[in-house]
Amino acid sequence: MRRSPLSLTTHLFFLSLLLSGTVVVIVLFIVLPSYREIITIENDIAATRQQLDRNLKEVQLLRRSLQELETVQAAVQTYAGATIRRDEAVDVISTLQSMAAARGLTQSVHVEADTKDALRLSFVQEGRFDAHAAYIRALEQLPYYVVIEQLRWQRLGQDEAGSRARLSFDATLYVRPQEK
Repeated sequence: MRRSPLSLTTHLFFLSLLLSGTVVVIVLFIVLPSYREIITIENDIAATRQQLDRNLKEVQLLRRSLQELETVQAAVQTYAGATIRRDEAVDVISTLQSMAAARGLTQSVHVEADTKDALRLSFVQEGRFDAHAAYIRALEQLPYYVVIEQLRWQRLGQDEAGSRARLSFDATLYVRPQEK
């Protein structure tokens, strides 16, 4: 039998070297790229999870806003009913004059201030005391708010119809913004 020129140790050495080389090649060309890909996928998953959390919070805020929208719309309707439109001011003053005349009151109305949000009116009325009281009750029944700040009474005397008085007061009517 012929012996091979390389000894068993050399064979084992080369075999180990070949095996080590194969392991190194596998690690460098298969395991490391796969590991990098796994890390990249984990980072993408974390970023996606954060984006989903942000989206969930936005959706929850949107739902809450939609629920509050109904409440706000009801408040806006109440506010709209409590105010007048800017183009209704002359009609409202005419209505207030007619209400006074219907109750037997003589009335003068002056516009004290006309701002973007409010119309401030000054009233001076003369007539029977019960007619003044009926007029004020009628103001309370109007569909819009008439905010009376102070009533100033002056007795004018007595006649066959009853006690006569002069009533002076300032009132504010709120004007809603122009619709766009």
